[in-house]
Amino acid sequence: MAWLDGRLSAEQPSANYAFTAAAGETLRLRLSGPPMRVMLTQPNGLSTGAGAGGDTLLNSKGKYALRIAANATADNAYGPFQVELRLIAKP
Repeated sequence: MAWLDGRLSAEQPSANYAFTAAAGETLRLRLSGPPMRVMLTQPNGLSTGAGAGGDTLLNSKGKYALRIAANATADNAYGPFQVELRLIAKP
């Protein structure tokens, strides 16, 4: 488990994190802070929205990239945020 802390602002509207996972693991995200958009890039380079938190099955082994971005169209779009990132092994 990892806690990711940061601050989104007009000058710094996004933050990027990388992690390695095994095929079949589940990525669990818990988000707090301003309205955010979350993008997950898989080892093969394809990107998908990871939603506003929840569980995502990771189908490939390798390095993933997680991008947290301010939802600039929302009210109070900027400020400090915290993300709990947890990898759960398949049963």
